[in-house]
Amino acid sequence: MKDSPNKLVFHANGTLSVRIAGKWRSAVSQLTRIEYMALPYEAKKRLLLVEFETRRELIEDTRLMVARH
Repeated sequence: MKDSPNKLVFHANGTLSVRIAGKWRSAVSQLTRIEYMALPYEAKKRLLLVEFETRRELIEDTRLMVARH
């Protein structure tokens, strides 16, 4: 399986870095919808899990509401 050129990196301070088509965007608090869609499946899955666990919206302009108990 070929390694994807698109990557997602989580930082300890809560920010993200994303590489799409060879260009890095660093220290961001949210990804754009286009960046999210360009990520490989495993990175999307990990991002959604972090979004669920932290209850922060990590993808801009999405309305993924997590049920709060």
